[in-house]
Amino acid sequence: MRGSLTLRLLMAFWLALVVTLLISVFVTQRINAYRAWSALDAEQLADAVTAAQYRGRAATRELHRRLRERGYRLVIIRGSRPLPPELESLRNEIMNAPAGKLRLPRGGLAVIAPVTEPDGDQVTAVAVQMPGERPVSPGLALGLHLVLSLLVITLVAWWVARRLTRPVRGIQQAVRRFAGGELGTRVAPEHRSGQDEIAALARDFDSMAARIETLVRDRDRLLHDVSHEIRSPLARMRLALELARAQRPDALDRCDAEVDRIDDLVEEILTFARLDPEQVSEHSRIQRESTDLAQLCRDAGERHGILADERDIRLDIKTPDRLDAQVDIRLIDRALDNLISNALRYANTRVRVHLGRTPDGIRMAVEDDGPGVPPGQLPRVFEPFWRGGDGHGTGYGLGLALVDRVARAHHGQVQAQTAQPHGLIVTLLFPAFEATT
Repeated sequence: MRGSLTLRLLMAFWLALVVTLLISVFVTQRINAYRAWSALDAEQLADAVTAAQYRGRAATRELHRRLRERGYRLVIIRGSRPLPPELESLRNEIMNAPAGKLRLPRGGLAVIAPVTEPDGDQVTAVAVQMPGERPVSPGLALGLHLVLSLLVITLVAWWVARRLTRPVRGIQQAVRRFAGGELGTRVAPEHRSGQDEIAALARDFDSMAARIETLVRDRDRLLHDVSHEIRSPLARMRLALELARAQRPDALDRCDAEVDRIDDLVEEILTFARLDPEQVSEHSRIQRESTDLAQLCRDAGERHGILADERDIRLDIKTPDRLDAQVDIRLIDRALDNLISNALRYANTRVRVHLGRTPDGIRMAVEDDGPGVPPGQLPRVFEPFWRGGDGHGTGYGLGLALVDRVARAHHGQVQAQTAQPHGLIVTLLFPAFEATT
């Protein structure tokens, strides 16, 4: 929960409440002091002074302190002894006043009480409240309390709102730029480097933006490459038709072959798009049926055997007698065809197909002894339209990309690794959904 937005909000509100509570305690003390000041009379003052004098100097000092807390200054008038300078001018007025409360000029107040000291001397005790020293009135104290509380709450709320809205505004600006077509837009680093929920939202936006940017870029590249791949056989067909007009007998056969190439390309593209894991659900991607994968591999070997013989390549199919599973027969068959075709395209003398079980499911591997792929480029062999490091490989570059999507549609994966001493091994792994009888 460290760094959590929830925790930060809790701490901010807790701080505001604590400060408000402290202000309340302070104002309450001031109100109580005012009430105590209002309740002080001559009799209480006389009793307090007499008791303190009988108890000694320490008690007298304590009385002075307690009266100061209430806003009073205690003065004992003994005959003609001088008073504090600010009271000397009021001597006659105080001495001639009866016991009780006396309003002083300029808003002051004095509580006057005659006191008999322990030695029998008569003195006058005066608790003086000078202007500016009087405790705050209850109404003013309450108003001060409300103002200070509102000020504290406003400051805390402003701080919290600013801390919250600043990264939110940053995310909002990034979203608007992204929606306006700036697909490279990302949230500023300072808004996604924290550990709270807003920083997590910023990181999620960046991940989403990167994914969408990749999808759009792949789409644009797909349209470019598809248009190029379709345009090339069409140009060859146009040339073949021109030759047919010149009564070349093999021209129509070439046209038919180019039509087949276009048909294969369109079928690969449609299948590839239908298997996009980001666009459709599993139920619309595959239709599982019970099938014997071993027989499926043997049938694929027979289909590709003629091409292998023409190229003088040995095609070995190694499978158990039977291996039943619930798969999409058409997709697995298409993936197997793509793997074998790709291997035959690059093999020198041999292609091996191996089918078997693993502790986690089913393993289908195709190995060739061709030139292979540099280790640094192995992760790219499953990218759509990737045709080798120079981009001039044969085929459309969709075969292994389609195998990858077939594997993921079956909750599996496809791996590529270098064969020894040279060549490429492509392995299709997927869970064993047992066939039901």
